Amino acid sequence: MWISRITKRICAGGGRLEDPDLLLSIADGICGRTVCAHGEGMAWPVQSNVSKFKDEYLAKIRRQLAGEGASRLDNNSYRLI
Repeated sequence: MWISRITKRICAGGGRLEDPDLLLSIADGICGRTVCAHGEGMAWPVQSNVSKFKDEYLAKIRRQLAGEGASRLDNNSYRLI
């Protein structure tokens, strides 16, 4: 639930520069510490996405903080654009 809230906050324009690291920290805290397969199944894509696209997350957040990056809602799903 926290990962969803943080991601939606970033997409809606309220992201903070520490959010990508926070997402990764939460996902790392889930992996290997739950008996439920859904936990790891949710955490692995977050770990991969943030690791590979951290610069894009930060660029979007910086644009939004500067007032340039308008958030966009596409087919009822949030996207990092």
